[in-house]
Amino acid sequence: MHPADELRVVSYSDAALDWNAMAAKFGGESSNRVDVVRRYATTRDPKLVVAKPGEKLTWFVLQRIDADVLERVMAGESEYQRNSRAFQEAVIRVEDLVSNIDARLIPELRATGRRQVGPLEIPRMSDEDMRLIAPEYRQEIGGVALARSFLAPKTGAYYPLQSTFQLTLMAKMQSVVAEAVGTARTLDGELRLEEASTDRSSDTATDVTATGTATGSRGTQSTGAGARGRRRKRPSKGSKR
Repeated sequence: MHPADELRVVSYSDAALDWNAMAAKFGGESSNRVDVVRRYATTRDPKLVVAKPGEKLTWFVLQRIDADVLERVMAGESEYQRNSRAFQEAVIRVEDLVSNIDARLIPELRATGRRQVGPLEIPRMSDEDMRLIAPEYRQEIGGVALARSFLAPKTGAYYPLQSTFQLTLMAKMQSVVAEAVGTARTLDGELRLEEASTDRSSDTATDVTATGTATGSRGTQSTGAGARGRRRKRPSKGSKR
């Protein structure tokens, strides 16, 4: 994606983001699944995103921060201020946002503020818009916007992990690993049960065949003994010939 294009991202702390489904779909072997978590966090590739069934993700649409505005953003005294300013200048639309004021769902929030760049009016988040955004989103998404503003046109997109959210990301990775291990154990257990069932069926069939053969042999022996008994039978002394 060209750094000048609009970028659609979701927060990796969004509860509707299905990390385990993403890992299973794009990670393949369980050893590679953690890489999917890290890959999305550092590339923000929207193709990797999978939502939980029946839930909606909050999408943020970012524009590139102009060079003249970037100076004002970087003038912030703390990382918090710089990320918040970057969010305000870069985010032009938010989809399916849960309001930070009253928790109502806002299907689409468009930036209502404007800044003048020559003859053009560039959209930006107004102070009123910003009050609707949770501080966690401002920091994470603002950090992405700020990192993106430094990308040259011919460079690949890469967004370093912010220290503030590394613990959150580590928790997501642990969840993915636990899910992969649990799935592997379940599949192994099912396979063992299936093998045991097959073995029992085979043993039962063998026992039935052996029992039938033994019964048939005893029957044949009994018939033979009866025939011998009939051949050896003689008339009693008192009988008439």
